[in-house]
Amino acid sequence: MYFNVTNRIDVKTSAIELAEVKRLTMFDYLKKVKQSDKFSSCIVELDENYAHHDLEQKFGFKDRIINLFEYFQGLKPQSIKKEKALINRIFLHQSYHFKNRDNLVDIYESQDGRITLGCLKDRVYYADYKDSWGFLDRREFYKNGVLSHTHVFDDKYRVVCKEYYDNNGKPKLTLYYRGSSDTETVLTLIYLVTNNGLKVFNSMNELIAYFFKQLAEQKPNSTFLFDRSIPILDAIQLEQIPAKKIFVFHSRYKDEHGKIMPVYQNIANQIKNNSLDELIVSTNKEKADIVKLAKIASTKINVIPVTYIEDVVPKDYAQRDKNKLILVSRVSEEKRVIDAIRAVIKLKKQFHNIYLDIWGYGDDYNGNQYLDEVKDLIDNQNASKYIRLKGYSHNLTKEYDTAAIQLLTSKYEGFSMSLLEGQSHGVPAVSYDVEYGPSDIIEQNRSGFLVKAGSVNDLVKKIRLLLSDRDKAAEFSKQAYEASKRYSFGKIVDKWLSLEKIK
Repeated sequence: MYFNVTNRIDVKTSAIELAEVKRLTMFDYLKKVKQSDKFSSCIVELDENYAHHDLEQKFGFKDRIINLFEYFQGLKPQSIKKEKALINRIFLHQSYHFKNRDNLVDIYESQDGRITLGCLKDRVYYADYKDSWGFLDRREFYKNGVLSHTHVFDDKYRVVCKEYYDNNGKPKLTLYYRGSSDTETVLTLIYLVTNNGLKVFNSMNELIAYFFKQLAEQKPNSTFLFDRSIPILDAIQLEQIPAKKIFVFHSRYKDEHGKIMPVYQNIANQIKNNSLDELIVSTNKEKADIVKLAKIASTKINVIPVTYIEDVVPKDYAQRDKNKLILVSRVSEEKRVIDAIRAVIKLKKQFHNIYLDIWGYGDDYNGNQYLDEVKDLIDNQNASKYIRLKGYSHNLTKEYDTAAIQLLTSKYEGFSMSLLEGQSHGVPAVSYDVEYGPSDIIEQNRSGFLVKAGSVNDLVKKIRLLLSDRDKAAEFSKQAYEASKRYSFGKIVDKWLSLEKIK
């Protein structure tokens, strides 16, 4: 069994989780052709996730996502036919009315105003309960018609307790918090009810390590593929997990000064003490850097790109929109989207009909600060008609098939799945030459241009060249289709097969 471990799969699915989804497809293929259960696989989530059952349907992997919380709860979904009875029970059979809609959630309120209900897609999502003074006492969360967990608040609206239930409403997992400031509380104690009695943990990392051990003991000779660094790299040191443990890099190993990134500084020790067995990187350059900086034996590092290309029907470049530029990435500071915008603003003076479509979401963790900067720049330059923030989309096939040029302006990459997707759809690329990935994906002066990182002027020059020379752009398009074949499904599957040492 291959356990592909991440924090959570979101509706706006990130590149890391999309890589896991593709990996499951490869393992399913290997399981079939090799007729071996060794290639059975699933995705493991460590965070709460209301949407993961919907995502299983979206990606066609029913019952293939194991969520830490639901694993210990053992929840079984209820039919939507029982939803009306559930709503009446929450409102204590008193009358209620529709209040408003907030971010796709329909809000209902009880007659006395002390109970508020949120419904999402005709199912109960949460219920808020206020005390007689109007303070929020607790919020109950429901999943597929079943009470999942409750958050209890103090008088400053800080969470002091989270309780997770089984189908009978009995607590299985309880997390306790203590106040440390006016706005935050700190997790200090966890109780888990098991068949063998009560287990106590002092941190989430301890619970995660115990969870991994349980999975490994249930599926002997398993392999864990860890796709996120936090909190996994700390947690796996706390238990002896009877399984192969491999960390997969999706971001760069070293910083701009050539030093090991802080989150990875303990990797060498983890390899040495066997809390990690091996590493996977996408490029030979990153492997060389890790060997040099961390003094890890090259035999412990495997080079397997994080994704493969789908089969596509080549499009005649003459049929593409000659004015359409695209950039596909998160709108965050390290992606330097502003550089691409400034380049297009400069080029607009010469190429009056060009436009740039930016596909990706902002970083919610910092309140979308960089996204706001991007919007301000577009507005201040009166560029909103030709520089468009398109948001997130799961399927960009049409956009790649009609684009004239793809841009990438990141400070760094772990590989750049979007750049490879663009090349597989024949989109000539102009990219900053950053570590890692662009120089492996783009064939310089054949399928695209690699320019000096951070140089908007160089970016402008190469975009101008492709916009001015339609024949050269068409030839680059042909070469992009060919260059991307190095990452075909079959070739990436073969790389996984080469890891037969991974039992």
